Amino acid sequence: MGRPKSKTSPRMLNAAAKLEQALALRATGHSWPEIAHKVGYRSGKVAYETVRKALRKRERDSIDELVAVEEEKMRLLERAGFEGIARGELENIARVVSVMTRRATMLGLDAKNRSEDYSVIDQWLAGVASIDADEVADLDIADPEDLGIDTDDEDDVPDELDDDE
Repeated sequence: MGRPKSKTSPRMLNAAAKLEQALALRATGHSWPEIAHKVGYRSGKVAYETVRKALRKRERDSIDELVAVEEEKMRLLERAGFEGIARGELENIARVVSVMTRRATMLGLDAKNRSEDYSVIDQWLAGVASIDADEVADLDIADPEDLGIDTDDEDDVPDELDDDE
């Protein structure tokens, strides 16, 4: 059976209620295993991941709303500028160009793909440049563990997620 598509299905409403309860418990200092037990998640890790993903989505949604509001403001300013130009108020040209420049910056329309800004490895990882194994071997790369980079296969989750507490 597939997941329900309706945001108001009993399953989705239950998940939303569990999430809100998990957020409230975390805000009052409960550990992830405690939250999992009280709310009904399988483990502390599941509780943590569920809350983390929901908070990231809320952040993305907030950013999207802000961008939409700013786009509407720019549209209104641009329209007023064009109306001024139509009336012969040529000083509005600079205003319209300024709004257009700001919009392009905000939306990333002027961003350039400058491969010269990447290291050789970044270019290779991004698929921008192709290098062979001999070139990689010639690079003086430290052992990742020497750099403090965790190379084990475990996900990076807080230590408190260990359900064996």
